[in-house]
Amino acid sequence: DEDEDERPFLGGPAETALLSCIEGEGEPPLELLLAAVACAGSGEIRGIPVQMIRDDSVSELDLQERNIGVEGGMLLAYLVPVMGGLTSIDLSRNQLCGIWTDWEGDQHGTYTAEGITAIADALRVNGALTQLDLSGNQLCGVNESCQGYYTAEGITAIADALRVNGALTSVKLRGNKLRDEGWGAIFAAICGNKDSKIMSLDASFENIGPAGVKLIAEALRTSITGALTVTNLLGNQLDAESAKMLAEVAKQKGISLCGIQRDQTTAHFSRTGLEPPDAILLGSDLSQAVVTGGLTSINLSGNNLTHYGKDMTGIKELVAALGVNGGLTSLNLSSNQLCGLDSRGRGTYTAEGITAIADAMCVNGALTVTNLLGNQLDAESAKMLAEVAKQKGISLCGIRRDQTTADFRNKYLEPADAILLASDLSQAVVTGGLTALDLSSSDLNDEGVSAVCEAILSNKEIELASFKMVMNRIGPVGAKSVAAMVAVTGVLTKLSLARNNLGEEGTKAICEALEQNKTLKELDLSGGFLSNSNIGGAAGAKHVAKMLGVNGGLTALDLSFNELKDEGVSAVCEAILSNKETKLASLSMVETRIGPVGAKSVAAMVAVTGALTSLDLSNNSLCEVNAYRGTYAAEGITAIADALCVNGALTECNLKCNPCIGEEGEALIRKAMQGKAGLKLRI
Repeated sequence: DEDEDERPFLGGPAETALLSCIEGEGEPPLELLLAAVACAGSGEIRGIPVQMIRDDSVSELDLQERNIGVEGGMLLAYLVPVMGGLTSIDLSRNQLCGIWTDWEGDQHGTYTAEGITAIADALRVNGALTQLDLSGNQLCGVNESCQGYYTAEGITAIADALRVNGALTSVKLRGNKLRDEGWGAIFAAICGNKDSKIMSLDASFENIGPAGVKLIAEALRTSITGALTVTNLLGNQLDAESAKMLAEVAKQKGISLCGIQRDQTTAHFSRTGLEPPDAILLGSDLSQAVVTGGLTSINLSGNNLTHYGKDMTGIKELVAALGVNGGLTSLNLSSNQLCGLDSRGRGTYTAEGITAIADAMCVNGALTVTNLLGNQLDAESAKMLAEVAKQKGISLCGIRRDQTTADFRNKYLEPADAILLASDLSQAVVTGGLTALDLSSSDLNDEGVSAVCEAILSNKEIELASFKMVMNRIGPVGAKSVAAMVAVTGVLTKLSLARNNLGEEGTKAICEALEQNKTLKELDLSGGFLSNSNIGGAAGAKHVAKMLGVNGGLTALDLSFNELKDEGVSAVCEAILSNKETKLASLSMVETRIGPVGAKSVAAMVAVTGALTSLDLSNNSLCEVNAYRGTYAAEGITAIADALCVNGALTECNLKCNPCIGEEGEALIRKAMQGKAGLKLRI
């Protein structure tokens, strides 16, 4: 095409710079050098693919963190106006204003707006670029540590460009410390441009205060563009008044204030440090069907929506939106100090927020899953929620209706949380499909555990196969509740009550239940690592032994870290030996104070049992020596060696940390291992 061949390669700023500098004397000005590079450069310069840009063969340009600096910005400004194919450019974290921050947070360099101003000028004439990322460039001279001197020169240039640019659909400016004035100018520019196509703007966590909000709210209120429908102003320094001001404007204009896209179905804001004013913004979004009509799930767990339990304004605005929102089915508000107390019980208790939530649940017809755990409720508030939840068929613990496993490990749940769990577990519509439940490392104690077990008993459709309650301060009372549940359930195959304080009485109850229920396969009754005897020592071991004498269904038993001593260990092993139907394949008795007498009992059992494949006797005193005290005796280790010689089923045996087994004992064990390639020994 003749017209295309005669088209000048560069126009605009580059051509002007060349003509004005062509007759200069001395060292060529920077503008001339850059123009020359733009006209004839090849390859890459400071990471900028000049040749590709000149050939107009790139549509997306990713230059993030290339340290292109001021000169690189100016060079791009010469190239961008003539690039008809370029639609997206990422210039984030590039020191476009000549300053940068080191890893210690100190600022270096000298601020200049030449580069960013040149880019802004280029935006005025380029009609193809739709996406631009300028985040993290310290455009206003201040870094994240607030070092430097604030200037609006650079951001004003960008705002002026946005006031006339009609091509951009997305611009990213976060991480530039624009402050109230800068963000106000950006919003005013976009909203005042009737041709603007920018649809969303992220200004979250930018330290915008009430003064900036006034500027932004006014820009949104008087906006003449219909494109901007999504903004994100979460995490700023708003107060309740400024948040409500934004919410009022947003509702009038149908604008999201929390970055929620109109086709979005799930929103995750977990542990983002949101405060009460943010809850007001969220309430605005949730109250508008045009904004969040497609949203079905929102996660707000682990935030500060009540400001350490002192301000319920935001949470009340948020849950009030549930009264008009007909699409949201799942809401997670766990760990938000909804009742005014922190995890240590500090603060002043109030039911104001939780009552508002209960009221909203009563009128909302869509919610099926909520999570309100970890909010330091009292029993009265928990029971109030449970009553509403049972009427409406709502989960209070985040358990979905199609969920088969529920893992609450390390959630530090308290007795009031157990009331919420009991509500869920008692409802077939909520937890009828649940097969595994883990409540380990909480603080439910006897009261909470009893509530949970009674709820499981009441739900005829639940078929729990695995139940773990490790370290829950369960005593004899709680153990009896567990036993009552175990006695009648026909599907439970795994039960862990490790690191509790069941005592002899609680252990007896559990074991008596297992004398009747023989479907259980794996049982963990191990104690704590500091010699806390979970089952009540040797006395509790006798109840375990009695159960093992008649229950042949168990395949794995862990009695580690219980003070069984020789007496208890002997009782257990003799019971296993006496039960011809035993299927016990794994037996762990780590640190149970086994001496030579107990070791001989273990050996007698190992010698004849054909089911046992794994045995752990580590951290004991098989040779009478404990912490290098006592008199060495070889009888126990000799008996075990003899048993290993005749046992053909064992595949794993752990004898580590048994002080002073000695050369004689180790030699006996090694000899017993001969010809047993399939046996893994640790000694």
